[in-house]
Amino acid sequence: PVTESQASATAGKFAELRSLPGFAETFLVDGRPPVAGSRFRQPALANTLRRLVNEGLDSFYRGPLAETLAEGMAQYGLPITLDDLRQHRARRPAPLKLTHQHGELWNLAPPTQGLVSLAILGITDRLAMAEADEAMTVHRIVEATKLAFSLR
Repeated sequence: PVTESQASATAGKFAELRSLPGFAETFLVDGRPPVAGSRFRQPALANTLRRLVNEGLDSFYRGPLAETLAEGMAQYGLPITLDDLRQHRARRPAPLKLTHQHGELWNLAPPTQGLVSLAILGITDRLAMAEADEAMTVHRIVEATKLAFSLR
C-alpha cells in the first residue's frame, strides 16, 4: 500500500519530475501521484527481479540484464556504459562494531552513515542519559550528532 509519505513526496515533486523519462511509468498511477492507502505496483521492478532469479544475480552486471540496463541508460544519455557495469566488483568490507553498555552494536562501513550512527550512540552511551531530563536528553543527542557528523 502507498504510505502517506510516498503519496506526499510524489505529489510534492510531481510538477518537477513528471516530464523526466521513466518517472510517470514508474511512480504515477494513470498519470497521477498515487493516493495513500492505494495499491502500488511496479511491474518493471518485478520483471527485473524475475530476470535475476532466472538469469542469476551476475546478470545485473555481466549478463543480459546488464545489456538491457546499459541500453536504457544510453538511450537517455547517461554516462554509465555496459563496460562500466562489467568492470564493477562488489566489496564486502568488515562491518563496524561498537561496544555499548547494553551490548555490541554493528553497522555498515562507509560509504554509509553507519559510522555516524555508531558515533552518536557511542557518545551518548558515555553520558549519564538516564539521569537527564527531557531537555538535557535532546541537547545531548543534538551535540552528539554534531560531533558525529564532524567525523564524516
